Amino acid sequence: MIKDFEANEELYGEKFLIANVLRGVNNSGTPYLSITLQDKTGTIEAKKWEVENNDYDICVPGNVIRLDGVTYLYREQMQIKIFKILLVKEDEYRLDDFIQRPPYDLKKYENELEECISLVKDKDYHALLVSLFNDYKNKFISYPAASKNHHDFSGGLLVHTIHMSRLAKAIEALYPSLDIDILLTGVLLHDLGKVIEFSGPILSKYTNEGRLVGHISIGHAIISERAKALNIDEEARIIIEHLILSHHGKKDYGSPVEPMIKEAVVLNMIDDLDARMDMLEKALHEVKGGEWSQKIFAFDDRMFYQPKKKH
Repeated sequence: MIKDFEANEELYGEKFLIANVLRGVNNSGTPYLSITLQDKTGTIEAKKWEVENNDYDICVPGNVIRLDGVTYLYREQMQIKIFKILLVKEDEYRLDDFIQRPPYDLKKYENELEECISLVKDKDYHALLVSLFNDYKNKFISYPAASKNHHDFSGGLLVHTIHMSRLAKAIEALYPSLDIDILLTGVLLHDLGKVIEFSGPILSKYTNEGRLVGHISIGHAIISERAKALNIDEEARIIIEHLILSHHGKKDYGSPVEPMIKEAVVLNMIDDLDARMDMLEKALHEVKGGEWSQKIFAFDDRMFYQPKKKH
């Protein structure tokens, strides 16, 4: 398993799922392949420096391969040098053996989603939520929240949203002047556009619409159109549109407008908090007390220390 690899470990006939492939050319003009491999314990980067013609047909995201190679450390990251690659036929593996399953009971999270919708008492916001989730729930509960970095697993969008809803309810208890109907509606709908932005629940990639338009604009368009079709109160519609458009916080981060009501400020903060905590949980998951994580790109390549437990 990937998580158990040590440097200079020889691999013979090991099976992996190909998550991503990049073609490169070295300084002498010779082509090579940079491949992201995956099993149920994680991912690892691999290089094939001597590329054969059939390697291009075999090395396609979604294929399962069998390889011979050796592990090595490069810039403190474990990688694989590949000597030989063979394609594994579809009847010779189970895809579930290569998919990382999150440590969450997704059925309970799905039930909590329904509970959150029921907590919204405003008739306009409630009607909007019911209508949208009638159409998009199946994708919403199975898609990732991102292609990498945070909640990048099947069901990640649901988990991210429910964790944010818990934060929203806790913060509203401390600051009761917040309108919990506005805040919860914003939480539940802020990433709805990701069901269009991404290709599916497994090995998810950006769709053309996702790359060209982005989930904020996609979600805004869906929500605005549905709100108008439901004839909900105009100010209620504009407020939710504002939360969707401003939830990244700054224009530099992709939001067309910045938060200008209290609930929008809170939405941006808990969105960022939950995403960052998930990244840190992943980075520190295998790090022992008294040791450091690898550099984390989303935190400006900082390493994080895992404090020793006193008990």
